[in-house]
Amino acid sequence: VAGGPAGGEYDLVARAIAAGNEAAGIRSTGVSTQGSVENVQLLLDGSAEVAILQNDVAAMAATGRDLFAGRGPAPSLRALGSLFPEPVHIVVRADGPIRSVADLRGRRVDLGLPDSGSRPTALAVLAAHGIGSEDLGTVGGSGPVRAAAALTAGEIDAFVSVITAPARAIQRLSARTPIRLLPVDPAAVTALAAADRSFVPLVLPAATYAAQTAAVPTVAVTAVLAARAEMPAVEVEAVLRTVFERVDFVAAGSAAGALVSARRAR
Repeated sequence: VAGGPAGGEYDLVARAIAAGNEAAGIRSTGVSTQGSVENVQLLLDGSAEVAILQNDVAAMAATGRDLFAGRGPAPSLRALGSLFPEPVHIVVRADGPIRSVADLRGRRVDLGLPDSGSRPTALAVLAAHGIGSEDLGTVGGSGPVRAAAALTAGEIDAFVSVITAPARAIQRLSARTPIRLLPVDPAAVTALAAADRSFVPLVLPAATYAAQTAAVPTVAVTAVLAARAEMPAVEVEAVLRTVFERVDFVAAGSAAGALVSARRAR
């Protein structure tokens, strides 16, 4: 079961699924990865049987576009169920001058690990504001934990993370360093949703993070559980029973797991 960076939500969920499978007599192992892009490759080359993917990255892989244009369509890719929403977080220091996405021009911005889903999603959000990677001062490639540390140390000016809210890494950051979440412009939200149905409007309520006094409009994608078409139906059913009936994700340490529900799985 391919997850994400060690200690992150994808990693915790993948390992909880693997443990649930083991308890049900299905030999399983949760594997840490960089995230969605790597997970697609692991699925398609047979290194993983099940993986957690951002739905926008999964759509790119299935249709063979953008990041996967060189590989071509992947008709064997299958979604087994929707898991939880993942809003885009654009994080800056509260004591700095950056107050809008437009202010990121010329700044040092971390867009996420190279093979994560955060990076292509971050680039899409910036593009919807008329900003390309070439318009940034420097572009970093860390996960949210390292990016948060870099923001505190003044090594970067902002980072973008596509992660379930409230995200532990950002909660910890906001407890030690005053931060500001940048809103996604309404026109950008409309453009993103119109261009790709993977994006949905979402609002981070006030007090999602320490000292966040106002709601922050953004967009979200969705984490999905995926496999290949040749996975036997009996195995698909067993995995889905594990995910939606057997695993207590909250007890396993995953806040995102509280949102996993068979009722919303479609």
